Amino acid sequence: MGKTNQLQHYIPQCYLRNFSADKKSIYAYDKKLSKSYRMAINKCCCQKDLYLIDEASIENQDNKMVTPLFFESNYFAAFIEPQYSRLLKKIIQAQELYRSTKVNTPIFSLDEKISFAYLLGVQWYRLPARKEQLHRFNLECANAEAEIIKSCMAYIKDDPKFLDLKVSASSDPAIDHADVYADSEFLGELANILADKYWEFYYTDTNQIYTSDYPITIEPHVKDAPNYYEGFGMYGAEISMPISKNIVLVIWDSQYFQDKKDIDCLFSELDNKGIRRYNSMRYYYAKERLFCYKDEYALVRLIKYINNGAEIFINGDPQMKVYHG
Repeated sequence: MGKTNQLQHYIPQCYLRNFSADKKSIYAYDKKLSKSYRMAINKCCCQKDLYLIDEASIENQDNKMVTPLFFESNYFAAFIEPQYSRLLKKIIQAQELYRSTKVNTPIFSLDEKISFAYLLGVQWYRLPARKEQLHRFNLECANAEAEIIKSCMAYIKDDPKFLDLKVSASSDPAIDHADVYADSEFLGELANILADKYWEFYYTDTNQIYTSDYPITIEPHVKDAPNYYEGFGMYGAEISMPISKNIVLVIWDSQYFQDKKDIDCLFSELDNKGIRRYNSMRYYYAKERLFCYKDEYALVRLIKYINNGAEIFINGDPQMKVYHG
């Protein structure tokens, strides 16, 4: 099987529907075109053949159950996204109950917290940007290993001609990618790290929470803190991800933010300043598009005005500090 030209989502449709009125379309703001428009959810945050495995790579695998579409069909569609949909629904149902009764009870059990943390790890690593980074890293490592072997052979055989050998490493980017987003041991470790933090579910009834094609952001609060687990294990980290048009999940480092202990897995009211802050984060880190329940992007226009009319694009480096006024 060659290219299928199948659109494969890196942000699940079950997630994006939480920012849609009709569950079929969503208001998008395009940073490259500097305009907003309505967009079909099934066309959002997807890339052709993103998870497609090359047939040559499959022939080298011992597991004959693996097919070119294995990760799209058997992993994401059949395993990951049903769990994701179920836990997202639980959060939204809890928000609806909280809104009507103002009774604040823990949203997740510990097991559910760990499960959702696992899914956050999958979301972080399934992005196209991670695929490019992981493939590049693997090639760099393989080429460095080849140079070491050449040097060793030249020394052992006392023959400098080994140093002139041309060796070029190759690998399937889709396999390099899957080696992380489908690594249950690694993701389990990451999930335990995240579950050990304090989770605060911010709530507003404004329907104005943005999400984007890069929904998870990591905000450091301690200068030069070691960047463990790409920032997820960083001392002083504030990790945030919108859940719906009215909910933002914020995960606080439990050692640094000890004052958040009593609100773990509970709802807190999000004021207008907080809405602007978390929506600004989504805008800054978005690769191409923002999404909102309403066609309401006044904050984006304000940010652009302050930036002399230019859009802002920054990478996902958790060491980069973003200041908010």
